[in-house]
Amino acid sequence: QNGSVVMCRFVNVYCPHRILVKANPNKLRDFYNHLSKAVNVPARWELFVMGDFNSQLGKLSPDDIQNGLNLYMGKFGNGTRNENGESFLNFLINNNMYACNTHFQHKSAHVTTYTGTVKDWSYGRRSNKTKDFYSQIDYILCRRRSKSMLINSRSHRGTLVDSDHRVVIAKIDLGIRFKVFKKPKTTTVRYDSCRLSADKDVQLKYQGSVSQLISDKLDATGPPNEQLATIVDCVIISAVDIVGSVKRS
Repeated sequence: QNGSVVMCRFVNVYCPHRILVKANPNKLRDFYNHLSKAVNVPARWELFVMGDFNSQLGKLSPDDIQNGLNLYMGKFGNGTRNENGESFLNFLINNNMYACNTHFQHKSAHVTTYTGTVKDWSYGRRSNKTKDFYSQIDYILCRRRSKSMLINSRSHRGTLVDSDHRVVIAKIDLGIRFKVFKKPKTTTVRYDSCRLSADKDVQLKYQGSVSQLISDKLDATGPPNEQLATIVDCVIISAVDIVGSVKRS
């Protein structure tokens, strides 16, 4: 709003899952070291981080609120925080970021982001039956100061994506904090093509007009691009004069 251009960085991530982390804890440490470098931009920049964090922040508890963690995550998360979630939360705190898709209340299908399977023990030890489970491990992050620009954030089912993860979106209104210059509206002229196709007299007049204008204006020795532009102009002039336009309803 002070006339300066606002820069914005988008970072897409994939965090190692808990089995890899359990086998080699350095993988998680290396991931957050690399991510911390990626988000190290000037404070005036807008910053958004999104992807598969393989971490559960879980629901915000009364103790979390008492400890001020509601500054970094909303109260509409899903499940219980795991070890990866603790590392993820530390990243949010250290970088002053906010988990957008924990901010809005939605039905469970629009909160969870991953569908997995586990053994269904109700059928007995020897059974191979499984059942689905759902969790929230994909997130979109913004700077904590940018939380006021959030309009909505949720996951989407039924998208044409071959994945066990759901698409997660966040809608923001940049106009709340910045002056956004919109592209000027362009008016498209619609010509009366029905009249042209149905009326033989109009067809003959239109063809004669186009032919005469091209004969008068076209420079056959000129550059091809200029010749094409001249022909297009002749077609438009004839359409305006002979065919006429249709008003938008």
